[in-house]
Amino acid sequence: MQYFPDKYFEIQAIKKPNYEILENCNTKSGKVLIIFNPNNRNECHEYAWKNDRKAFRCLSCDTTAHIHNASLENEYIELSKLIHECEHRNYDREKYFKFKNFVLPGNFEIQTKKFGEREKKLLIIFDESDKTKCHKYYNHLSQRIFRCVNCRKQNVRVSAKMVQNSDGEDYVILLNEAHVCEMVKYKPQKKNDITILATNFKVMEKTSNGIPKIYQILNFVRAEMVYQKENWLNNETNEKFLELSKNEHICEPIKDEFADKIIHASNFIVTERDDEKKPKKVIVFTSSTKEFYYELNYFPSKNLFRCILCSIRNKVVGAKLCKKENGEEYLLMLKNEHVCTPKKYEKEKFQPKTVPKSMFELYQNKNSESNKKLIVFTSEKKDFVYEYYWQKSSFCCLQCLKQKKYVRAKVRGENENEKFVELSNVEHITRDN
Repeated sequence: MQYFPDKYFEIQAIKKPNYEILENCNTKSGKVLIIFNPNNRNECHEYAWKNDRKAFRCLSCDTTAHIHNASLENEYIELSKLIHECEHRNYDREKYFKFKNFVLPGNFEIQTKKFGEREKKLLIIFDESDKTKCHKYYNHLSQRIFRCVNCRKQNVRVSAKMVQNSDGEDYVILLNEAHVCEMVKYKPQKKNDITILATNFKVMEKTSNGIPKIYQILNFVRAEMVYQKENWLNNETNEKFLELSKNEHICEPIKDEFADKIIHASNFIVTERDDEKKPKKVIVFTSSTKEFYYELNYFPSKNLFRCILCSIRNKVVGAKLCKKENGEEYLLMLKNEHVCTPKKYEKEKFQPKTVPKSMFELYQNKNSESNKKLIVFTSEKKDFVYEYYWQKSSFCCLQCLKQKKYVRAKVRGENENEKFVELSNVEHITRDN
């Protein structure tokens, strides 16, 4: 595609004093962005912080705002749309500092539970007239607030925030919504029980003798216990865990045969991926030296990978691509050893192609959303480009997509000066024209 500079435009930046960011507000996040009407500072657009987007969002429309160079002298705001779909509001700074209720020391309690190396906090707010009853709030770390456990089960967010006064004394501010749940019986914190997270045990419902079992994982070794429903608990954040008594085992742990079937992310590479949910091939290294590998192809009907060369020799060697709770991928080998010969690994063959910052540019798309259109120059002359549009988690070449070919690109690098484009190994089927 021929490059015409007039087709693209720069994103406008809003600088101080045309906006202000309010902290310690009565909102769930405690933050509000105010962008003034440039023609009348008594009017503004108001934005609430959205942690899932890492951006502010207009209270009346879908316009988002990103902060660049936060807290620095050259800080500025970038909007996703140049024109709002909503009207300006009257500027009222004070409304964000009006809190409904305070809970003073003596009327609340913090309980702490240890999960291995991790700690989780539970806020208990007592009934003022009967301290045998309370509301329980779990700690929402990303937003630095507490949320009512039982209201959350009814899809209502009732929040509270822990703050300090000028004397360093803790107190609680109750935010926004009223409770829809009933108070529960107060239970003092247990001191002696041992808590085990779901990542450190497995439940096997189907066994040879029909009796379900729980396996506690200890450094890839498992301890076998009789399965009891009362041990299979959900804590206030709906996270599964076990509570064991303080008594020590007198038996020996048994080896975990599942550990040998797991291939960690460092020992395989997904080489072709038309779509995030549709990988095409994976190479599995035979050792940590990564000299040789086996190649497995994806079979969508089975949702697993199979070695083609082993299949030719009438041996089914399969693997399934899985994800841990933290999003990290791993392979689970299903059955049989390879009977084919591994191939020699040539890194250059699988190395992704990269494009330096000087050879690509980011622009708005037709919906005025910033950084959603990517153009990659084909040469230093900069007379032809490939044009990519954002799709879910990466950019996709528009012309190739029209011919049902997925040629993808990703922008990498944390800092502006370090950014580069990583191209997929799938070649374009269009020509520069």
